[in-house]
Amino acid sequence: MDIISCGEIEAGLSASGRVYLCGDLAAPNGVRHIKTDGYEIGISGYPEFKFEKAHVHTFNTEFNYIIEGELKIFLLDEEREYHLKKGDLFVINRDEPYVGKAKAGTRTIFSKTPGGNDKVLVPMDERLLRWGSSWDAAYER
Repeated sequence: MDIISCGEIEAGLSASGRVYLCGDLAAPNGVRHIKTDGYEIGISGYPEFKFEKAHVHTFNTEFNYIIEGELKIFLLDEEREYHLKKGDLFVINRDEPYVGKAKAGTRTIFSKTPGGNDKVLVPMDERLLRWGSSWDAAYER
Protein backbone atom coordinates (compact mmCIF):
# COMPACT_ATOMS: atom_id res chain seq x y z
CA MET A 1 0.00 0.00 0.00
CA ASP A 2 1.17 3.55 -0.78
CA ILE A 3 0.37 6.28 1.71
CA ILE A 4 1.02 10.01 1.70
CA SER A 5 0.42 11.39 5.18
CA CYS A 6 -1.70 14.42 5.97
CA GLY A 7 1.43 16.13 7.32
CA GLU A 8 3.27 15.66 4.01
CA ILE A 9 0.28 16.96 2.04
CA GLU A 10 -0.18 20.01 4.27
CA ALA A 11 3.55 20.82 4.10
CA GLY A 12 3.44 20.60 0.30
CA LEU A 13 0.36 22.82 0.11
CA SER A 14 1.98 25.37 2.43
CA ALA A 15 5.07 25.46 0.24
CA SER A 16 3.48 25.62 -3.21
CA GLY A 17 -0.32 25.84 -2.99
CA ARG A 18 -0.78 22.80 -5.24
CA VAL A 19 0.37 19.21 -4.88
CA TYR A 20 0.01 16.24 -7.19
CA LEU A 21 -0.61 13.11 -5.16
CA CYS A 22 -0.42 10.62 -8.00
CA GLY A 23 0.48 10.64 -11.65
CA ASP A 24 3.38 10.17 -14.03
CA LEU A 25 5.02 13.51 -13.24
CA ALA A 26 7.93 14.81 -15.29
CA ALA A 27 9.26 16.88 -12.38
CA PRO A 28 8.95 16.65 -8.60
CA ASN A 29 6.27 18.71 -6.92
CA GLY A 30 5.77 19.86 -3.32
CA VAL A 31 5.15 16.35 -2.00
CA ARG A 32 6.19 12.77 -2.65
CA HIS A 33 3.70 11.32 -5.13
CA ILE A 34 2.47 7.87 -6.08
CA LYS A 35 3.38 6.96 -9.65
CA THR A 36 0.38 6.09 -11.81
CA ASP A 37 -0.23 5.85 -15.53
CA GLY A 38 -3.32 7.34 -17.16
CA TYR A 39 -4.56 9.30 -14.13
CA GLU A 40 -3.52 12.23 -11.94
CA ILE A 41 -4.96 13.56 -8.71
CA GLY A 42 -3.96 16.48 -6.55
CA ILE A 43 -5.07 19.24 -4.24
CA SER A 44 -5.03 23.01 -4.78
CA GLY A 45 -5.19 25.42 -1.89
CA TYR A 46 -5.84 29.16 -2.16
CA PRO A 47 -5.23 30.91 1.17
CA GLU A 48 -5.65 34.25 -0.65
CA PHE A 49 -7.71 35.35 -3.67
CA LYS A 50 -6.22 33.81 -6.82
CA PHE A 51 -6.85 34.49 -10.50
CA GLU A 52 -5.66 31.69 -12.77
CA LYS A 53 -4.64 32.47 -16.34
CA ALA A 54 -6.99 31.38 -19.13
CA HIS A 55 -6.04 28.00 -20.57
CA VAL A 56 -7.21 24.86 -22.29
CA HIS A 57 -6.38 21.20 -21.73
CA THR A 58 -5.55 19.62 -25.06
CA PHE A 59 -5.90 15.95 -24.10
CA ASN A 60 -7.13 15.78 -20.50
CA THR A 61 -10.56 15.90 -18.93
CA GLU A 62 -10.28 17.58 -15.52
CA PHE A 63 -12.58 16.81 -12.58
CA ASN A 64 -12.73 19.22 -9.63
CA TYR A 65 -14.38 18.87 -6.23
CA ILE A 66 -14.55 21.89 -3.92
CA ILE A 67 -13.59 20.87 -0.39
CA GLU A 68 -13.78 24.40 1.05
CA GLY A 69 -14.60 27.83 -0.27
CA GLU A 70 -15.79 29.06 -3.67
CA LEU A 71 -14.63 29.27 -7.28
CA LYS A 72 -15.85 31.22 -10.26
CA ILE A 73 -15.14 29.56 -13.60
CA PHE A 74 -15.64 31.45 -16.83
CA LEU A 75 -16.04 29.37 -20.00
CA LEU A 76 -14.67 31.41 -22.88
CA ASP A 77 -16.64 29.70 -25.66
CA GLU A 78 -19.93 30.24 -23.81
CA GLU A 79 -18.99 33.64 -22.34
CA ARG A 80 -20.60 32.35 -19.16
CA GLU A 81 -19.58 32.45 -15.52
CA TYR A 82 -20.29 29.57 -13.14
CA HIS A 83 -20.23 30.22 -9.38
CA LEU A 84 -19.28 27.03 -7.56
CA LYS A 85 -19.23 26.36 -3.83
CA LYS A 86 -18.15 23.83 -1.22
CA GLY A 87 -19.44 20.38 -2.15
CA ASP A 88 -19.79 21.10 -5.88
CA LEU A 89 -18.17 18.87 -8.48
CA PHE A 90 -17.47 20.22 -11.95
CA VAL A 91 -15.81 18.87 -15.06
CA ILE A 92 -13.71 20.79 -17.57
CA ASN A 93 -13.71 18.91 -20.86
CA ARG A 94 -10.78 18.57 -23.22
CA ASP A 95 -10.45 21.57 -25.56
CA GLU A 96 -12.77 23.73 -23.39
CA PRO A 97 -10.98 27.07 -22.79
CA TYR A 98 -11.63 28.59 -19.38
CA VAL A 99 -10.35 30.92 -16.72
CA GLY A 100 -10.96 30.78 -13.00
CA LYS A 101 -10.70 32.68 -9.78
CA ALA A 102 -10.72 31.35 -6.25
CA LYS A 103 -12.00 33.05 -3.14
CA ALA A 104 -9.53 33.20 -0.24
CA GLY A 105 -9.69 29.99 1.80
CA THR A 106 -10.70 27.73 -1.10
CA ARG A 107 -9.37 24.20 -1.43
CA THR A 108 -10.11 21.72 -4.22
CA ILE A 109 -9.30 18.16 -5.18
CA PHE A 110 -8.62 17.81 -8.90
CA SER A 111 -8.05 14.79 -11.09
CA LYS A 112 -7.12 14.53 -14.74
CA THR A 113 -7.41 11.68 -17.14
CA PRO A 114 -5.42 10.46 -19.00
CA GLY A 115 -2.93 12.70 -17.15
CA GLY A 116 0.12 14.61 -18.28
CA ASN A 117 0.92 18.27 -18.77
CA ASP A 118 -1.38 19.50 -21.54
CA LYS A 119 -2.14 23.03 -20.31
CA VAL A 120 -1.94 25.62 -23.08
CA LEU A 121 -2.44 29.28 -22.22
CA VAL A 122 -4.99 31.17 -24.30
CA PRO A 123 -5.16 34.95 -24.85
CA MET A 124 -7.14 37.07 -22.42
CA ASP A 125 -8.76 40.33 -23.43
CA GLU A 126 -9.27 43.37 -21.18
CA ARG A 127 -12.75 42.16 -20.13
CA LEU A 128 -11.30 38.90 -18.76
CA LEU A 129 -8.47 40.71 -17.02
CA ARG A 130 -10.98 43.05 -15.34
CA TRP A 131 -13.13 40.02 -14.37
CA GLY A 132 -10.08 38.48 -12.76
CA SER A 133 -9.00 41.60 -10.92
CA SER A 134 -11.07 40.78 -7.82
CA TRP A 135 -13.53 38.22 -6.50
CA ASP A 136 -16.49 40.58 -6.96
CA ALA A 137 -15.59 41.89 -10.43
CA ALA A 138 -18.21 41.06 -13.06
CA TYR A 139 -17.64 40.19 -16.69
CA GLU A 140 -18.85 43.02 -18.90
CA ARG A 141 -20.10 42.06 -22.35
